[in-house]
Amino acid sequence: KTTPTTTTTTISKLTEEQEEEEVVEKEEEEEEEEKEKGSESNNNHKDGTNVKSTNKKKAKVKIPPMQSMSQHRSALQEATLAILKIPTLPPRCLKLILQHLPSKILPNATNPLRFADFCTRAYDMGGVTSLLALNSLFVLMTQCGLEYKKFYPSLYNLIEPKIFYVKYRTRFFKLLSKCLTANQMLP
Repeated sequence: KTTPTTTTTTISKLTEEQEEEEVVEKEEEEEEEEKEKGSESNNNHKDGTNVKSTNKKKAKVKIPPMQSMSQHRSALQEATLAILKIPTLPPRCLKLILQHLPSKILPNATNPLRFADFCTRAYDMGGVTSLLALNSLFVLMTQCGLEYKKFYPSLYNLIEPKIFYVKYRTRFFKLLSKCLTANQMLP
């Protein structure tokens, strides 16, 4: 059973809490005003003139709700494919894209097989570009089911004495051992 005294004490506790919240809010507002006044006093020039700050309280901007992850992934895929279609893409950019393609772009793309044409063209170029494209092709073949019949002949063509002096040789030899010692034959 509740008595009238207990209900009045709970009501008085509620009003005390509300009053405390209002006091805290007023103190926060006063602190913000003091900060604004302090920034105005900092706007004094050396010649003694005072420049008023035009910074007024900004209205809170509502942030749109988070889009779905699939929308972000498809936007990443389309943006990357648009960059790859640039005909005069510098070799330095091409190498940078090929370095990050298997680790950062392909796992987040909605349809990674759309990058297969680019990877096969880069793999057929030869040289360092082929070494970097090898990793992307390996990911597409093992995880996405890409069939590339010229994979092993071109892989064997990459093994030349000059490969021992290339910057990315450790990456190449790790991938070479993965390709040749895989339990399942690559397509």
